[in-house]
Amino acid sequence: MKEPDRNIYTDNDRDEYAEIMKQTCAMKHGNNPASNKPKSSKGYKYKVIIKPIWEDFYGTVGRG
Repeated sequence: MKEPDRNIYTDNDRDEYAEIMKQTCAMKHGNNPASNKPKSSKGYKYKVIIKPIWEDFYGTVGRG
């Protein structure tokens, strides 16, 4: 599946995923807790799921 089916996960699932990503530093460059850079890509999952989670926790991504 290229794009996750929004009908099979809930907002609570998203919130739990966000907490896991934060606690494990999985969104941070090199999984380094001290990093202020996100792991990023041009993929759907990053743009639609991970980037908004990053912005909720750490603020805007990039220079724009």
